[in-house]
Amino acid sequence: MSLNNLIQSAVRTGFAAAGDLVKTATYSRVTGEVYNTTTLQNTKTTATASVEVIVTSYSAREVDNVTILPNDVKITLNAADITFVPSPGDSITVEGITYEVVTRQRGASAYVYQLQGRTSE
Repeated sequence: MSLNNLIQSAVRTGFAAAGDLVKTATYSRVTGEVYNTTTLQNTKTTATASVEVIVTSYSAREVDNVTILPNDVKITLNAADITFVPSPGDSITVEGITYEVVTRQRGASAYVYQLQGRTSE
C-alpha cells in the first residue's frame, strides 16, 4: 500500500471514528455563467457533490467579529470526497442549512480541507 493510500485510509478511519459528528452534505460550486437572451440575465451554473463533513463551532476566543463572526462554523471535509479545490463563494448544505465558504485551508495534512462556513442569516 502506498503512503498516499495509507494516509487516505487513516483519514477515512478518523471520519468513521467521529460517529454522529459526521454529516452528509451537498457541496455546490459555481462552474460558470450562462446568459439568457430572453430574460437578459446571467444565470450561474453549478456542480454538486455529496460529501461527508464534520461541522464544529469556533471558540469564543477565535471569534473576532471581523474575519470570524459568532455564527461562523468550521467545516472539515475529506479531500478524497471531491475532485476539485474548494473556493470561497462555494456553498455547502448540511442538515438543511446552507453555508457559504468564506475561507479554505488545508488541514493538518493535504488530505483534509478546513473551511470557514457562514450562513446568510
